[in-house]
Amino acid sequence: MKNMNHLKKFFLVGLIFVFPFDVSAIQSLQPVGRLAHVWAKFTAIRQPLANVWSKFTAIRHPLAKAWAKFSAIRQPVIKAIVAHSYVATGVAGTSTLLAILGGVYTKQKLTDSQSHFTISQARTMSIDDWQNNLFEAATNGDIPTLKTLVAATKNDESKDINAAGRDGWTALMLACKRGHTPAAALLLQNGARTDVSDVEMKCFSPLMLASDGGHLEIVNLLTNRKYNVPIDETDRWGRTAFMLACQKGHNNIVNQFLKRHVDIINQQDNRHSTPLIWAVEGGHGSTVELLLGAGANATLRSETHGTALELAQTKKAESGRMEKPQYEQIEVLLKNAATNQMVDPIALS
Repeated sequence: MKNMNHLKKFFLVGLIFVFPFDVSAIQSLQPVGRLAHVWAKFTAIRQPLANVWSKFTAIRHPLAKAWAKFSAIRQPVIKAIVAHSYVATGVAGTSTLLAILGGVYTKQKLTDSQSHFTISQARTMSIDDWQNNLFEAATNGDIPTLKTLVAATKNDESKDINAAGRDGWTALMLACKRGHTPAAALLLQNGARTDVSDVEMKCFSPLMLASDGGHLEIVNLLTNRKYNVPIDETDRWGRTAFMLACQKGHNNIVNQFLKRHVDIINQQDNRHSTPLIWAVEGGHGSTVELLLGAGANATLRSETHGTALELAQTKKAESGRMEKPQYEQIEVLLKNAATNQMVDPIALS
């Protein structure tokens, strides 16, 4: 009751302050006259305000009871909707309904140990719904749901585990991008192709995505004897997974590639950029040092960047105060390498 009295006072005082008084008229009056003027204005609106308040009071308790009943059924309704997979199968309006109910449930949060569909539900999904759920499960690393969706492909050629979405990405590509090793392994065991890339740009294969993201376990999975993905596959610009790892400074992956295939250290892309040049481009001094120690040729020249040393000097000149030290370190490394490899002395000035 005390809170309601306070609310009533704030309600009345607030309306007084927003009521349009004649400021010029008030200023022309003496202090006592000003107070009388304000009181007269308030008296004129007091009764209408009281009427509004009484109407609100009359409906306040019914509203509170209705809200209590709604709150009691809200969570069970949300759980029932998600449990019946209406959200997953794309029934129109369900997402909006969940938003109205205030639900915070998602398919991923609902459970960590059970699939969100039965196999029979997955088999009766439309092709679009099945693909969308496959992509989402691969993206989230949702193994139980992924297993159910994959099982639905048995004896059903219309559901293709290698299907690509509108962006050209397959479920395996999404799992590799996000670093979900168990999801990638499951897809590979069930026939996911590794020799694919996004259709429009032909930029990334599963191996390139794993290397670019720094996911060593997936790199090892794809390049093991069972799947034996070629490490020299290239994108439309001639870049390899090894180059992408160098550019991002993923030294664990760089080391792993060099242990198996030392001959890739001086590969060049379509514009003759080498892994060393890509490491300089990314500003990774430790990767530059690793490559030089493994025998990278610092004399090779790119069409767009020149030598690795020239690129480091350009980057140092263009970089801000925070980035400059890393390029100074790279420049020292490359000058020392240049001395040993007899680079054109003009580049050392």
